[in-house]
Formats: sequence, C-alpha cells, structure tokens
Amino acid sequence: MCGFFKVNRHGQHALEYLVIIAFALILATPIIFNAQLSSVDLGVVTRSSMAKNALSAIKESAELVYSQGEPARVSFKVTLPSGINESLVSLREISFTLNGNREPFKVYEIVDFNVTGSLPINPGTHTITTKAEGNYVNITY
Repeated sequence: MCGFFKVNRHGQHALEYLVIIAFALILATPIIFNAQLSSVDLGVVTRSSMAKNALSAIKESAELVYSQGEPARVSFKVTLPSGINESLVSLREISFTLNGNREPFKVYEIVDFNVTGSLPINPGTHTITTKAEGNYVNITY
C-alpha cells in the first residue's frame, strides 16, 4: 500500500510544480508587457533624436549661408531615421513629421529668415544643400 502512495506523490509533485510555474508566469506577464512598451518608446525617442540632430545641422547650415549672403552655398550629409511621414521647409520652419506609437508627431526648427525647398523622407544618409538666394535660403537634396 505504501508503494501506491509514492507513485501518486510523484504526480502530485509534478502538478504542484506546474501550478507554481503557471502562477509565476501570470505574475510576470504585466512586467514583460511593460518592458516591451518601454522598448518601443525607446525606439521612438531614438528616431526623434536622430531627426532633431538632422534638423539642427540643416538649421546651422542655413544660418551660415544666410549670414554670408548670395551666392553662399553649403553641402553636407545628414542621416535620417525611418518613420518620417512628411518634411516641410516653408516660411521660417524646417520640420519632419514622424510616426509615433499612437499618432504622428512633429520635430521642428525655427529660423529668423524665410526658407524654401524640400527635404527627403526616406531613411538613410542624404546630401543636403543650403543656398543663400536674396533674402531667403533654399534647402534641397
């Protein structure tokens, strides 16, 4: 009769381990989910930072050629992140609209003079040219 209970106890131990593991997974699910959301947020922050750095370089170049006047021109390379929906170079604003986790958001730079032109939206390294033309700066790629 003792041998019969030993066999059942092995099955009972296995079932208890299974319950403990299931309970631990249930407790860990919110932590894993929160960590996954944080890593997605980090990706958005990284792309936003890359876009802001590119816009800062474009702004500095535009300010340089504007201060020198016509026919000043500067060409340089910038690296753009993925997820850019739209670029805008108009009036006194240079901006990118990026995909966010839930909705698009805008990263921009403001200058003290009029700018015109266009910027790429494809990810990768691009050559940007800023050229002083009269009382504004033309920005192209």
